[in-house]
Amino acid sequence: MLDIGDVQVFVVNESGELTLKNIKDVEIGDIVSFQSGDKISVDGSIIEGNAFVDQSPITGEYMPVNKKIKDSVFAGTLIKTGNIRVKAEKLGDKTTVSRIVAMVEDASSKKAQVQAFADKFSANFIPINFLLTALVYGFTRNIDRAVSMMIIDYSCGIRLATATALSAFIYNSAKNGVLVKGGNYVELLAQADALVLDKTGTVTEGKPKVISIYTIDSFSEKEILEYASACEEDSTHPIAKAIINKTKKMGLKVPNHGLVETVIGNGVRTVVNDKTVYVGSRRFILSNNLSLEKISNKESLMERKGESPVYVALDNEVIGILGISDSLKEDMKKALNRLRNLGFDDIRLLTGDIEIQAEKVANKISVDDYKFELLPEDKAKTILEMQSKGAKVMMVGDGINDAPALAYADIGISLGNTSTDIAIESSSITITNDNPLLIPATITQARETMRTIKQNFGLVISINSLGLFLSAVGVLPVIWGSVLHNSSTIFVVFNSGKLLLKNYERRA
Repeated sequence: MLDIGDVQVFVVNESGELTLKNIKDVEIGDIVSFQSGDKISVDGSIIEGNAFVDQSPITGEYMPVNKKIKDSVFAGTLIKTGNIRVKAEKLGDKTTVSRIVAMVEDASSKKAQVQAFADKFSANFIPINFLLTALVYGFTRNIDRAVSMMIIDYSCGIRLATATALSAFIYNSAKNGVLVKGGNYVELLAQADALVLDKTGTVTEGKPKVISIYTIDSFSEKEILEYASACEEDSTHPIAKAIINKTKKMGLKVPNHGLVETVIGNGVRTVVNDKTVYVGSRRFILSNNLSLEKISNKESLMERKGESPVYVALDNEVIGILGISDSLKEDMKKALNRLRNLGFDDIRLLTGDIEIQAEKVANKISVDDYKFELLPEDKAKTILEMQSKGAKVMMVGDGINDAPALAYADIGISLGNTSTDIAIESSSITITNDNPLLIPATITQARETMRTIKQNFGLVISINSLGLFLSAVGVLPVIWGSVLHNSSTIFVVFNSGKLLLKNYERRA
């Protein structure tokens, strides 16, 4: 089978016939034909047909979007159902998905590396040690005192003060499923005070579920779900999957049914036991001349609960509504409350999804601000705006559409076992499971690591300074100077080792 969309596509020639072309040979202005299951490989506008397009890789919308004539489509998105012909407007590295990759590379090259303070400090003290040795010998003419000044120095302890603490943090984090790409991110993580969140797949599960079943007259929840599943059994639409999953979870069977007729962007219908079943949107129900009078109170209840209605009708009457919602990840709200307690006073939600979905989630998690229908570059611009005002921004995401923002943020965290490769590549930290409580736990651990490094500096500087003074005045023999110097190193290692004993679960 040809890998249509990635390597080859069908192009409509001047006589209206389809010609198979390599994607690299397609030119701007060519008319490219796509059908159900194809990955769109050009940016352009639809000139014929309509289709449900899964735009989640680019915009983060968990629901496929109904695309029709004059609408724009993006390379990297997937046609769930339908057929379209697209006039190519951007190709190759000019497409949206290619620009995302370029933005990630650009951000990575511009991100400044944290300077190794410990290395600079210890390196600068080496010549000072030689100078002190010369001065002590010059004033005292005592070789033992001079040798002590050579033995006692700061370089070993200072270097270990950071290296051991950072290594302990990285090891303990990895043990708990948090992969940190380098010690230079620990300080940035500890300093973060603003949070930007992606919605679909990060805050929410990205998988719509049937939350409520509202019945009318004598029909039971079981009957409504069985009729709905008959219409949705053959579909790959997220709502169809939600209905089928709910049917299986309740131990019900999908009844025998006829062929399923799909009205793109509206709903589906089929026949069960010689009765016509309709499942779809409000517009779909009304277009089939079915009354919604009996369910007006149910609709307002669903709206207050933030659920999307899917209507189920049998022959000439509506028999129920399914309330569909994309659930918050477990413990997400608790994680955000803990981040507030850690000093995060600016928490924002950025999504490519539509306004109503963004608003529902924003209200549930009580963010400070939210923006919707954003492209990847829009998210990155928001990050840069926040940074220009002095914020240390942490971005949490999981998809291709989050990659530029993850790269531009001071700290980028890819959350979840479904994170895309480019999101993982562009982030500073990867959390390998879907537990959002690991975010505040990791920040707490990072801040404790920075405190430990400061403690280590204090130990090394105070112990060695005391040793230098005692050696210079002749109180401390050479052998004990060596013991004192090495004891500071041992203290540092043990102090950093305490970080290995910190339990992430207790913090989560």
